[in-house]
Amino acid sequence: PSGAPAPTTTAPTASSAAPASTAPPASTAPTTAPTSTAATTTTVALTASQPLAAWQAADRATVETFVGRWVPQLSGKRPGTVDDGITYDEAAIVAFHQTLRAEHGALLLYSGEYTYQTDDLWVSIAPTSFATANGALQWCVSESIGRDDCFAKLITHDPSISDTVQMQP
Repeated sequence: PSGAPAPTTTAPTASSAAPASTAPPASTAPTTAPTSTAATTTTVALTASQPLAAWQAADRATVETFVGRWVPQLSGKRPGTVDDGITYDEAAIVAFHQTLRAEHGALLLYSGEYTYQTDDLWVSIAPTSFATANGALQWCVSESIGRDDCFAKLITHDPSISDTVQMQP
């Protein structure tokens, strides 16, 4: 869309021959994992946080390239978050992030690894970064994502930086 600044750092995307997967890495995609012994097979339930941790691990290297830069943040949730009348548990956070991943190529980070006011949020960010908060905010506008669902976040490990969020007007 015209008027939006061109990002200067973008996460790698899949080739047009193969669409990007919205599922967590294959090793954690199932909700149950069979285990076998010589005589029996049992099913062990995987927790919802395992797909979140798998996405976080898969996205960590790309997110680290954004340190010191502004990104559009699309979501930040922990179990118990209430948003739009939904009380999120880990399974609902997985489903919401999967939607954001499919729609926007969202990456996942855990707030405890970066400078956030709280250290227990699963955070979905757009797969692009900007030198300024305005660049990230313009991305939100160009994607027609409202003020409550997209804002600029500075990705940093430095706790001395306090101004790390800019909201859309």
